[in-house]
Amino acid sequence: METGFREKKFTVCMYEFLGTGLLMLAVIMSAGNALYICLTFWTILMVCGGISGGHFNPAVSTGVFVWRRKFDEDFSLYSGMVIA
Repeated sequence: METGFREKKFTVCMYEFLGTGLLMLAVIMSAGNALYICLTFWTILMVCGGISGGHFNPAVSTGVFVWRRKFDEDFSLYSGMVIA
């Protein structure tokens, strides 16, 4: 959607999948320690944010999809990101 890698949908979806998985792992392993979660999220955003847009949450992806109003262009990427 707002990423420069629109033509590489598989790459974007894989980065979303890995980023979401790492964020969930950090939440589970840190036992709710906010500092560790924030540092992990910042690190994931620095690594994956430029490629995938850094959504890591289907609600964020849905908000961007609706806000941009380019439903025909973005639907396949949006659905891949939500599934990932």
